Amino acid sequence: MKTNTDIKHPAAVVALQAADRDGASYAAAQATVNPSCRAPGLFASAVAGIALTFALANLASAQSLTWDNTPTGNPYVAAGYGGECTAFSFGRYKVLNNEALRFVNPQGNAVYPNAGLMFDYVIETPTTYRDSVPVRGALISWKKSGAPGHAATAERLNADGSVDIAEQNWPTGSGPNTKNLTAEKLQSRSSTVNGVTTYYTLAGFVNPNRPPAFGIAQMAKYSSTLQLEVPLLDEDRRPVNIIGGIFDGSTVVPGTVVSGTINPNGTITVRLGNTSQLRSGRAYTVWLWATDFRGLRSVKGWTFTWQ
Repeated sequence: MKTNTDIKHPAAVVALQAADRDGASYAAAQATVNPSCRAPGLFASAVAGIALTFALANLASAQSLTWDNTPTGNPYVAAGYGGECTAFSFGRYKVLNNEALRFVNPQGNAVYPNAGLMFDYVIETPTTYRDSVPVRGALISWKKSGAPGHAATAERLNADGSVDIAEQNWPTGSGPNTKNLTAEKLQSRSSTVNGVTTYYTLAGFVNPNRPPAFGIAQMAKYSSTLQLEVPLLDEDRRPVNIIGGIFDGSTVVPGTVVSGTINPNGTITVRLGNTSQLRSGRAYTVWLWATDFRGLRSVKGWTFTWQ
């Protein structure tokens, strides 16, 4: 059986394209694909590929500390705080994630808070959320009793639980620099100035939310079942909803739709049955949708020739 990965979306798959735009059309597409798809499909999570996918998550670690330090793009710079940790972390997050963070105080007013309040005041969106566990590109916020606190960005997550961070004004007056913090030091950092030690306590992480990502698939035919094994990476590590099926042009092959919820960051196995209707020598396409916990979706298709 011949396979071809990373194909372009055929224009005929109208339901697929609509599903990628909004939740209502996704639901409509799901009903169009198979009105009886309430029954869960057969999905299995495998340990093979976990190390690989975690390694892939870190490949985008920055080689330089480029950040938006312009008055027009960075409100902290515009206000005269370009040398502070807030200005750098805001501008660095923007460059890493292509999104400018927005903040609102408890009174409902738009503000640009000090470092210790960036976590508390950030506006969550489908692509930005607060968490106690970081992902690559997160803004890190620490509180300090009676003081503004500190902020940095997570550049790389390491297998030992440590995080490579980027920050400014630590030590005081320093420009952008990087360092490695252990999991313990992420929770509580100390700074000694003129013999006086003060402590900064983690407020939390402002995480970027990236859509789940499919890797290269392997297909195999077992009797009347088509088995698809494909890595699925989702950096926030929460369960991902999957729906998939075999398409003949723009029409789904009846009985081949599967759906379910799986844990990402490993290789998933999808078994598509009822292939008795497939004709030998004819090209078909397997489409998979993945939807994360905040509603971001990815879709990928693979063509194959049934033998």
